[in-house]
Amino acid sequence: MQPGLDDIQQALNKATQRTLDISKGVYQWGQDREEQNSNTGNSRHMNVTEIDVGALLKAPPVGKKNFYKSIAENKDVTKYVMMMSSAISTLKADVLESLQRYSDYSFLWEKDRQEAVTEFISTDPILSEYKAKVAMFTKLEDNIDDIQASEVVGPIELFTEKLKLALRVEIKAWKLLFGKELNNNFRIKMDEVLSFVDDYSKRLARPIRDLQDVRESMGALADIRNNQIHLDMSLGPIEESYAILNDFEVTVPKEENDRVDSLRYSFQKLMRSANHVQDELVRVQPGFKSELLTSVETFHKDAADFAENYDVDGPMCEGISPNEANDRLQVFQKFGKLSEEFRVETEGADSVDILLPSSHPRKVQGRCNCALAASGNKGLHHQSSTDLWTLLRSGLC
Repeated sequence: MQPGLDDIQQALNKATQRTLDISKGVYQWGQDREEQNSNTGNSRHMNVTEIDVGALLKAPPVGKKNFYKSIAENKDVTKYVMMMSSAISTLKADVLESLQRYSDYSFLWEKDRQEAVTEFISTDPILSEYKAKVAMFTKLEDNIDDIQASEVVGPIELFTEKLKLALRVEIKAWKLLFGKELNNNFRIKMDEVLSFVDDYSKRLARPIRDLQDVRESMGALADIRNNQIHLDMSLGPIEESYAILNDFEVTVPKEENDRVDSLRYSFQKLMRSANHVQDELVRVQPGFKSELLTSVETFHKDAADFAENYDVDGPMCEGISPNEANDRLQVFQKFGKLSEEFRVETEGADSVDILLPSSHPRKVQGRCNCALAASGNKGLHHQSSTDLWTLLRSGLC
């Protein structure tokens, strides 16, 4: 409220005192007025508005009496002066009661906008909580229209036009800040969905030529299947969040709106691609299964040849020097290639099993796992060679 009650009371007190001070320029009858007449000359015919009021308030010449004392000390006048000195202060309760109806808007000036929004975001709000916020602000804006242009409280009239304008400006600022946070929150979620869809659409678009392609396609299908429900449930809230951004008066770039519009279509296109790739994998599965079994047979033969050569010319033969043993060890690094073949074929067997479960034995996996563990992932050391040799000699591979 501007001005405040105290300021109004002080102004009223000054006006009361000025009214009393006028009597200082009113002289009692019967005193010599020649000096005054000589000073005023023809001023008796002047308009009252042209009289210097300040001159009237000056103290009268010495020896001349005025009516100030008799008026100021009059009981009735004194009573009214006392009443005027507290006239506005006594209205404080009524004014506060009148202002209380605006308490619903008090948070607009009592709280810091950024702090309030940060506190709200820290609770990880869901979309319905954002909708509740915009509904609250909309209701407050509607209530502003119901506020009367002015309100009379005793001798004071409260004009609300500037207040209503300030409330609208503040509410708009609050809505905009909440709306921007809503936009940022669901833009991130939209980017995550679109990034996933784009990434896996590219993976599924690759042609299937060998077992490595089969494994990659199966991995992509598994990831899509694991995330399908989460992605599908995210589409609705994302689309709805952008629909209510207009209520928050947030301006969204056209490019961003276009991405929202294409979000569901892109996801559905990915699901169609996944179904197509799954059908394609089922179609090519028999051919890859036959290729895999042939590779397993070849692996068995290579492993047997490796064991035989290792027995005859390996680093563990008796009667050779340590240097010769080390040289032979370097030659027999072929085991690294066999290890890679074992990995490819066992993973290929897993892919075939996933595509079409069958009862064919995994001829290599169980019998060579221990050889892989003994050799390590990289390099070929003397001890691992000894373990491998022992495993090969014992018929595990």
